[in-house]
Parts: sequence; C-alpha cells; structure tokens
Amino acid sequence: MAMRFISVLFVLVLLGSQSVWAAVDVKAARGSTTFVVTNVDFENYILDGQPDPDLFLIRGQTYQFDLQGVSALHPFFIKTIQSTGTGNTFDDGVSGNGATGEDDITFIVPMSAPDQLFYNCRNHAAMTGNIFISDPPSLFADGFE
Repeated sequence: MAMRFISVLFVLVLLGSQSVWAAVDVKAARGSTTFVVTNVDFENYILDGQPDPDLFLIRGQTYQFDLQGVSALHPFFIKTIQSTGTGNTFDDGVSGNGATGEDDITFIVPMSAPDQLFYNCRNHAAMTGNIFISDPPSLFADGFE
C-alpha cells in the first residue's frame, strides 16, 4: 500500500470578531501559486474550475492569475472593495490589474496588505470574490527554530 502525503496546513484566520478555518497549501507557501481564470457568463469568474471561490493568500508570496480567454467585457481587477468600475484598485505588488484575454496578473502580496481584498469584474457586480490575506504560517511561534 502506497502512502500519500498531503501538504496542507489548516490555520485559523481571524477577521474582526469572526474566525474562519482555512486550508493553506504548504508547498504554495514556499513558492508561487497559479490560478487559472476563465469566464463563461456575466455572473461568474471561474478560478481553477470553481465559480467565484474565496481565495486565501499569504503575505510575501507570489500568485499568478492566468487568464484564459477572458472576454474584454470582463476585466479582472484586484480591489479594496467589491465594486464595478476602475476605482478602488489595489495596485501594491500587482502587475496587470484589469487584464483580459490571455494576459496574466501577478500579485506579490506585500507584508502591508490588508486582511481582505476582492477580485471584481469592471462591468458586472456578480463577478466577484473574496481574497483573505494572512501572515505566513509560523511552525515555531515560540522561538524554537
């Protein structure tokens, strides 16, 4: 019988008075992660096969949003609030914000990033999702490294 090791760490994310358990891919925490982004309608972005999923990112890590055939009607923005239009973009560490087509967006999450951002379509309010941002996991928080 072959054994498979899963590289997932569960962390508790505190959002104000709320707390949420999040799965963190430990392999992704050491490098970069790519999300494949498509769209099929005016209501959803599809990220890695899921409609408008919540994303859990880690400060200091690099994320690629690999747009594949995203219509010019659906520019993909990373923003500080859930909104249409081109205002309120979060551009610190982001290159290619507002991309369409086959372009990529790279997000190197700054250590100063807020705990929550959003991804939004410029034109359609339903095409949105949460981006929750946390500090890198510390396996030795008590100093025994």
